[in-house]
Amino acid sequence: MQKTTLHLGPGAISDYYTWLQSARHGDMLIYYNGDLQFDRAQEFPTGSSKSEEGQRLRVCLLDALADRVSDDARAGIVTLTQRRIGPNLYEYRAHRVNMRQARADQANEQSDAERLPA
Repeated sequence: MQKTTLHLGPGAISDYYTWLQSARHGDMLIYYNGDLQFDRAQEFPTGSSKSEEGQRLRVCLLDALADRVSDDARAGIVTLTQRRIGPNLYEYRAHRVNMRQARADQANEQSDAERLPA
């Protein structure tokens, strides 16, 4: 298993896709450190200072990345876990899934559903 840390900034989504293409089953990507729910909920008033604009951009990047990773988890491409590092501080992880196994599992779930009485 290979462990990679993604740095949030311009190009983070591209870096995520690069990792996704080269990752093997079980490889782990740490895609964010912090409190994802709290950090994504930050709001900035209009007319913010330059430093607040930088923070607003960071939150937008975080939103886009977290949405993409979440969509890929729903599609069965990755599984998501988190590890508590400290108070209100977590390491958010994506683990690459073996796509053949994921497809087989999905087919089994569908055939199980077809066998259940309506």
